[in-house]
Amino acid sequence: MMLSSDCVQFDFYWSLTASACTDDLATATAHVRYLLHDAVRRQLRSDVPLCTFLSGGLDSSVLTAIAARTLADEGKTLSTYSFEYEGNAENFQASLFQPQGDDLYARRLAADLETDHTVLIAPTQAVADLLEEAAIYRDLPGQADIDSSLLWYCRRVKQRHTVAISGECSDEIFGGYPWFYRPEMLSRDFFPWLHDPRARIKLFRTDVVRPEEGFAYLSRHYRSFLAGCPVMEGESDEDRRARLATCLSVRYFMQNLLSRKDRMSMATALEVRVPFADHRILEYLYNLPWQYKFRNGVEKSLLRDAAEGLLPDYILHRKKSPYPKTHNPAYEQIIRAKLVEKLQEDSLFTALIDRKAVQAFMDGESTTWFGQLMARPQMIAWLLQLSAWLQHYPVEISL
Repeated sequence: MMLSSDCVQFDFYWSLTASACTDDLATATAHVRYLLHDAVRRQLRSDVPLCTFLSGGLDSSVLTAIAARTLADEGKTLSTYSFEYEGNAENFQASLFQPQGDDLYARRLAADLETDHTVLIAPTQAVADLLEEAAIYRDLPGQADIDSSLLWYCRRVKQRHTVAISGECSDEIFGGYPWFYRPEMLSRDFFPWLHDPRARIKLFRTDVVRPEEGFAYLSRHYRSFLAGCPVMEGESDEDRRARLATCLSVRYFMQNLLSRKDRMSMATALEVRVPFADHRILEYLYNLPWQYKFRNGVEKSLLRDAAEGLLPDYILHRKKSPYPKTHNPAYEQIIRAKLVEKLQEDSLFTALIDRKAVQAFMDGESTTWFGQLMARPQMIAWLLQLSAWLQHYPVEISL
């Protein structure tokens, strides 16, 4: 980044390049296995207490298994943490994006790997109460309880550990998200993780936010970005789609998740390392055929192949499941009450929103509108974060 008296200029010091693949599947699998082990071992260097976040999903399990075996060779025991929410065991609801809960998988693998395992269960009230604080640490209204819960978890982890290893970035580089293998999601001419691009904006006064202008601007930006993604002349449609999905996911979705993890963890003085973000892994995977990564119609099959012999089958063949969210209906009741209070205030927030639209949304069906986790409770919580953000800074807008 370069600063001058009249502008700010950004330059990339590294970027992806497209090249032809010369490795067969067996060679690619072996090289990915080497890169993963090397990345984790590099990240294990620490002179302070270190742990891993273990969800019981494929990504965190791969990293944890490598770390546990590496430390065991040194006569050490790895500490691991899994995260759960109060009331989720009784209220979990399966979805396309979250087909299973994580708790039993994490506990079982921790026992098999003989780690020092701790299960952290976030209280429902705490997840709601930390929404405003999480927005301030992130410097913007973020991912609602997905942020506030992580803030709570990191504070508990920091009581015993200073460094943690986490599994972010695997889905972006191995092709784990649905928009990698569902072409209709990538052909909508808009960011594929925004299932309803107008979900948030329609809650605001149209004379203030002018939603169609905003949508048109982002659509142009989306098309312009895709046009600049590095591709190979003459490659198959599926390989090109995979490259585009990778570029989009790395540039936008990954950045969002990394910013969230970095800000929530560093707010508690906990350093979180992400071995899957090693640029060597991304560079190599970007130029492998999509059929290597989606063999037999299984997402992230290449990662599963590379982890063969490292993980038990109940993890190795488990369907992808993202960072968990609360399914406890008490959470939505708490944040609904908080939002009702905000709606009674005379503030910039209430001047910007369309109260009738907000009420209709709160009374409507809960559907996922962003990513894999953001549904009605997260929208309500996001509105609370927006209100706190406007008040904290404080923001002034001439209407």
